[in-house]
Amino acid sequence: MGFPEHCGWRNASVLVLVLCAGVIHGPPAFAAPDEIQVYLDDINAPGKAGLELHLNYVPKGRKTPDYPGEIPPHRVFRAMPEISLGLAPNWDMGLYLPLQASPDGNLYSNAARLRLKYLAPAQDTKPFFWGVNLEAGYVPLRVSEDRYAAELRWFSGYRNGPWLFAVNPIFGFALSGPNKSPTPDLDLNFKVARELNDEWAIGFEHYAGFGRINNMPNSSQQDHVFYFVVDFERKGFGVNFGIGRGLTNASDDWVIKAIVSIPLK
Repeated sequence: MGFPEHCGWRNASVLVLVLCAGVIHGPPAFAAPDEIQVYLDDINAPGKAGLELHLNYVPKGRKTPDYPGEIPPHRVFRAMPEISLGLAPNWDMGLYLPLQASPDGNLYSNAARLRLKYLAPAQDTKPFFWGVNLEAGYVPLRVSEDRYAAELRWFSGYRNGPWLFAVNPIFGFALSGPNKSPTPDLDLNFKVARELNDEWAIGFEHYAGFGRINNMPNSSQQDHVFYFVVDFERKGFGVNFGIGRGLTNASDDWVIKAIVSIPLK
């Protein structure tokens, strides 16, 4: 499988159109509470593998199921290994294997998802960065009524000295189930952080779920969670830790999350 080493804006625009065409006949996005992450300007080099462990716990959240068979998020712990591999310059892919420990003491597998990511060459974009990520997979009923789903994420940002700004608009499509629609749901995630030194940074992240683009609920029924975050990195090992507070009636009240990046030789 070969990809061009150097892709410009024109090729990237074609990529976006192709990815959209691949999912545009699907439906509203599935929620992915096992991945609470703002995508930045990192990608695996060709042939290099990576491992991240996504963790989160909801000490206080929604207790009532939205539909029969759902496990509501209150006191649910999620752990999701993400295994990634660089395919070619500026391209990598990843496999998610989400797990869930519920308040009843049971441990569940939440199936699997695949992703394909492109990051524009840094030499062409600095101090800005941008890329696209396509993700698709199967989710069990306890997580979503829509068993097959996909999302298209555009990620971009700006680095200037110790400051980082990043934004991720996400278009989600349910590919089966009662929410199937050609119109996507929209999420918007953003991050602002400031480096304290070569290893530590502090900042905040905001995760907003607006609902279906053509039928958004009022702001009180949208999902908005604001996180205070701390980032640490040393010799390829990294931790992103955050404590989140829900801002609306539709949001979980409190969420604790971490992403642990483990270097692989």
